[in-house]
Amino acid sequence: MLDYADYDQVRQDILDRTLDAVRTLPPLVNARYTLSVVEPRYEKKVFTKADEKSALLKNGTLAHRLMGSWVVKDTLTGKEVARTNPMTLMHVPHLTSLGTFVHGGVELAVAKQFRLRSGVYVRKTEDGQTEAHINAAPRGGSSFRVFMDPDNAVFYLKHGGNKVPLFPVLRALGYDQDKLKTAWGDDIYRANEQQVNKPHAINWLQRFQTASPPEPAAVERAAPETGAEKEAFDFNAADVRNNLIDHFSRVKLDPSVTKQTLGTGYESVTPDTLVDSTKRILRVARNEDDPDDRDSLEYQTVQDRKSVV
Repeated sequence: MLDYADYDQVRQDILDRTLDAVRTLPPLVNARYTLSVVEPRYEKKVFTKADEKSALLKNGTLAHRLMGSWVVKDTLTGKEVARTNPMTLMHVPHLTSLGTFVHGGVELAVAKQFRLRSGVYVRKTEDGQTEAHINAAPRGGSSFRVFMDPDNAVFYLKHGGNKVPLFPVLRALGYDQDKLKTAWGDDIYRANEQQVNKPHAINWLQRFQTASPPEPAAVERAAPETGAEKEAFDFNAADVRNNLIDHFSRVKLDPSVTKQTLGTGYESVTPDTLVDSTKRILRVARNEDDPDDRDSLEYQTVQDRKSVV
């Protein structure tokens, strides 16, 4: 485990992670050429306390020069076409012996802060709703919420700017209806079943009627409700189901959190994750379970210099 007070260790971790990121940078490819970075390395430089003082007094910046060469290859043959001399790719900020950065003669500090771990958290909101907050991991898809309207016991998916009934989404995902009826009970199942052909749900699902999965931003811009019932939607369409599964699987979760809050360690969002979230919503709404305390330290991670540089 990284000791955040060991600035030499943190500095080396920043440099190593940056170098690894450049080494694994995917190439840019078109029909003719492939462009990639080769032989990335740091220009050797050891900063002393005298260098730190000088940078502060002379409006200087302390950074490590990351160098490498750009190589162009023929995409079809793999033959090298051109290569640059070693050149500067970026300047990686230097962490000083005091745990600060120096840029333009100004000493900057990064405060430690808590970040909510990825997972599913169920709580009661101030307006009386009970919701599950699906908190995605950094760079692991978009977070969203599932909640139940207390007036009619209908579950909704709040995804981006859309409020979509959950039942038609689960049906399009191919979730077993008998299992769903068992999870919710007959009355709640019937209340949600009435939402199956709601126009705004069909509009949102139709975004997945493509040969390839839609980009997350495109899904969040789903068309508004028209106010008229749509013609029959094919909930068994393979492309819709596969694209939905792919879309939700991009949302990465911490299995140790979901094991505690849902009873199963999910690494990403699946149809079972959504249904287990609704079952937990029902238990919390009925006061059979306590809501999750998202501010508890067990659900937090510490973000420091290495997390933001």
